[in-house]
Amino acid sequence: MTEAVLEHEARAAGIVGAPTGPDPGAGGSTRSLLSAPVIARLVERVTSSVRVGRREVRGYYVRNADRYRRPETRRVRHILVADETAARSVMDRLVDGDEMGDLAAALSTDAGSRSRAGDLGDVHRGELSGALEDAIFGAVVGALIGPVRTEHGWHVVRLEAVTPATTVPYREARQEIVAELLAATRVETFGDWLARRRAAIAVIEPDFEHPAHPIHGFPSHRH
Repeated sequence: MTEAVLEHEARAAGIVGAPTGPDPGAGGSTRSLLSAPVIARLVERVTSSVRVGRREVRGYYVRNADRYRRPETRRVRHILVADETAARSVMDRLVDGDEMGDLAAALSTDAGSRSRAGDLGDVHRGELSGALEDAIFGAVVGALIGPVRTEHGWHVVRLEAVTPATTVPYREARQEIVAELLAATRVETFGDWLARRRAAIAVIEPDFEHPAHPIHGFPSHRH
């Protein structure tokens, strides 16, 4: 029934013409004129006047402040070895001036760390765990940390940089918020319009309703 209403409205809007003949693959029934592009054009036509106000956008930004917070991150290099003796030997070599990237590539038992010369990239609280995370987030830039034991082995870490926690400014978040609210409002507007058109031109026998929302694409289920 929803497909029939949509096809009726697409013809009334001039988006498609009248059916050209029976569909050979549908037992001789009328060929459907609906397709995803046709429905998309109908949605665009029905919702073309939808707008999102500045107050709505600002209100969304305020209500969802956590979404726009960026936690402090710390950039680290690390070497993972199997035992404490090896870890202390690595520490000594680093103090003597050996390059951490070279040692990581040669000695680290962690394949990812080894392939990236020890570079773990930017980490934030909650990404690591326990003593290793506490040591990293308690250090100052340039500090050599370790040896620290975890279930993976013994870690030697150097803190290379700290990026403080920030908040994405409203002016940067605004475009994304507008797009998100506009999409949601269009879905709601089209759904309300379709419900009204169904009530106006279609009568559905009890127990034959079927949940579907054509704004998400061509509804292919048929009874």
